[in-house]
Amino acid sequence: MDTKGYFDWNKITGDDESIRSALEHINAPVMLAVLVHITGDLSLLHGEIQIDMDKAQDLQCGISEEHQEIVRQKAFEALKDFRDRGCPPPAPLDEQALREVLTFLTGQELDDEYIAFLIEESEFDTEDAYGLSGFDDIPEADRQGFHAVIVGAGMSGLLAGYRLKQAGIAFTIVERSAEVSGTWLDNQYPGCRVDNPSRVYEYSFARYDWPQYFCAQPVLRKYFNECATNFGLRPHIRFEHEVEGAELDEESGIWKVAIRDKHGVASEMEANAFICCVGQLNQPSYPDIEGFGTFDGPAFHTARWDSSQDLKGKRVAVIGTGASAMQTVPEIAKEAADVVVFQRTPPWIHPDEDYRASVPDGEHWLINHVPYYARWNHFLLFWLDGEGLHASVTKDEAWEYQDRSVSEANEALRNTMIDFIKKELDGHERLIDVSIPYHPPCGKRMLVDDGTWYRSLTRDNVHLITEPIECINAGGVLGKDGVQHDVDVVIYATGFHAGRFFWPMEIKGKGGRDIREHWGDDP
Repeated sequence: MDTKGYFDWNKITGDDESIRSALEHINAPVMLAVLVHITGDLSLLHGEIQIDMDKAQDLQCGISEEHQEIVRQKAFEALKDFRDRGCPPPAPLDEQALREVLTFLTGQELDDEYIAFLIEESEFDTEDAYGLSGFDDIPEADRQGFHAVIVGAGMSGLLAGYRLKQAGIAFTIVERSAEVSGTWLDNQYPGCRVDNPSRVYEYSFARYDWPQYFCAQPVLRKYFNECATNFGLRPHIRFEHEVEGAELDEESGIWKVAIRDKHGVASEMEANAFICCVGQLNQPSYPDIEGFGTFDGPAFHTARWDSSQDLKGKRVAVIGTGASAMQTVPEIAKEAADVVVFQRTPPWIHPDEDYRASVPDGEHWLINHVPYYARWNHFLLFWLDGEGLHASVTKDEAWEYQDRSVSEANEALRNTMIDFIKKELDGHERLIDVSIPYHPPCGKRMLVDDGTWYRSLTRDNVHLITEPIECINAGGVLGKDGVQHDVDVVIYATGFHAGRFFWPMEIKGKGGRDIREHWGDDP
C-alpha cells in the first residue's frame, strides 16, 4: 500500500499524448477547480461553462459534451505548461478564491460559517486538518502514564489508534474478531460492496487507488488490513477478545474494562480513556416472526454468511429488501434454482451507472498526477452524496403533496427515482407498482444501484413476495395469504440493531449510571 494524502502527487513526465489520453476521463467541474490552482485564473469560473445542480445525477453536473471538450483543451494546455516548468507545487488559494471555487461547485452562495466548515473539512489549506496539535506541550511522563482502551478495530477504531499513536499516547484496541476491518470482515455475503463512493470512504492521509467507484467487500477489507499494518497498529490490538463492559471509578478517574477472550477467560484492563468504536452495523437484527428457528434447514443472516452452503440449484428464501438483499440477490440468483424475496417495505434506490464500474486508468492518472485533482474530486463526491442533498430533505410546510414528498426538491428526487424504476422494470407493471415506496425519499436510508437489483427481479427464477409473513416453519415460509413457500435455505437480510450503539456492553459512568438506561435500549 503506497500511503499518500491529498497533497501528494507524482510529477508529470509523460508526453503530450499521454496527457491527452488521460484527459478523456476528466470530471469537468473538478478540472475547472484544479485549473484555478494551476493557472491562478478565477475567470474560468465565471464564463459560459457553469454547472447545473438540477442535473447533478451526472457527475459532470450538467456540463455539456461540447463544454467538456473545451475544458479538456484548457486542461491540456495548462498541464503541458505545468509539466514543462518542472511541476512546481501551485500556491495555495486564499480564502476568497476558495469561496469562489466552492460557490461554483455547489451552485449556490454559502454563508461564512459554512464556507469555513467546508474549507476545514476538505483540507484545502492544510495537509491534515484533523491532525493533532498541542501534545508536544504535555510532559512526556504524563503522556507515558496515560492509557486508552479502544473497542473495535474497524474503520473508526483504527483511526483512533492512528491518532493516539501520533500523539505518543499508549493505547490498546480490543477486537472480538480475529482480524481488523469491522463490518467489512463481518459481512462477506456475495455481492457485498460499499454504497458510498470509494474515494469518499477512505482516510484523508491514506489515499488509495480504488479499482472501482464503489468497491466490493474484499477490496475494503484489504485496505483496512494494509492500514493496520502500515500504521503499526497491529501490536496494539488484542484480537479475539470482547469487551463486556466498563465502569468508571470516580475516585481514581480510571475506567475498569471487563474483557473476555475466545476461551471464556475473563480479565480486566484499566484505562484513562475509554473509546467506543463499535459502529452501528455490528449486531445483526433478526425478525420477530412466529416460528423463528424452526426451519428444518440452513438459515443464517447475511452478516453471518455461511460460506459452507452451496446455493447452486437450491430454493432460497431471502427475507428483507434492504442494502444486503439488493446486493446479494442478483448474485445468488445466478446459481440458485429459485429465489423467493420477501419484501415488507420497498426501498428508494438512487441511480448511479458507475455502481459496479471500474475506474479507468486515465482517471487514476489524473488523481495521481494533477495537483488538487484528488482533493476537489473528493469534495464534489462528498457534496453530491451528502451536503448537497440538504434541500431535498428540508421540509416545506407549504408543500402541497405532503403524503408523498416534503418539498419541491424532494419531489424532484422522487420523480428521478421513479423514472429509474420504470425504466429498469419496463413491461413489468406489477413489479413497478410494488417497487415504488410510499414514504418520501430520504425519510429512510436510501440505497444506490445501477439497475442490477430491479433487473434481477425480472428473472424467471426470482419471485418478489409482498404479502406479509405469517410464520416460519420446518418447510420454509408461510404467508398470511395462506401460501406456503417451501425452500432449502433461509437467508435473513434484515439489517442490524443500528440504534443500539453499545449493546450488549454494560457501560457505567458517574454515580454508576448505566448509559443504556440513560439513552434507552434503542435511542
